[in-house]
Amino acid sequence: NLLPDAPREGLVINLPEMRVYAYLNGDEAPYTYPLGIGREGLSTPIGETSITRKKEGPTWRPTPRMRKEDPELPAVVPPGPENPLGTHALYLGWPTYAIHGTNKPYGIGRRVSSGCIRMYPEHIVDFFEKVPVGVKVRVVDQPLKVAWIDNELYLEAHPDMEQSIKMEEFGEVEQYEFSDADMERIIDVAGKYHELLNWPRIRMALRERSGYPIRIARHFDD
Repeated sequence: NLLPDAPREGLVINLPEMRVYAYLNGDEAPYTYPLGIGREGLSTPIGETSITRKKEGPTWRPTPRMRKEDPELPAVVPPGPENPLGTHALYLGWPTYAIHGTNKPYGIGRRVSSGCIRMYPEHIVDFFEKVPVGVKVRVVDQPLKVAWIDNELYLEAHPDMEQSIKMEEFGEVEQYEFSDADMERIIDVAGKYHELLNWPRIRMALRERSGYPIRIARHFDD
């Protein structure tokens, strides 16, 4: 995976990619884990916050909105196998939001939560131990990632938020329109080598949204 275009510190969560990058080891490569994120109307916020506290064996308290939608929900769910927060939770500075485990691992890699950020049960234990309280968290919305690796330029395209919602809710895969903003971003990163861009490959990557890096330019300068 290419890294998101964000400061390489603390935690960076890229919503379209449904993945977190944890920059916790200086200049070494970040730890990275897949996520489940909020569904339409209950989306995980974009912006900056921090980890304010951590809890092993968290207690889940459904919000008033959740209990209104499902009156059978209890006011409090104690730690245990029925707890949707799983075994560990890291609470964000945004009220009611957390990074946590899950008792439904099939929700990872999908937009199914009520805005919170879910991790596989085996991942949250490792993540919980590595991430300190107070670390900065940046949540970004970057369906396109473009980066040079040595003398090769790569493009990694994921479904954007609207496409993800339609795929999750209706099973539809929309044809993606190649926007001026997409073109400008790719040309900007290509810099002085923009004339070397392989536009057929770029259009294919944007159409397929495969989520893996595709080489779109190469130069041979020293």
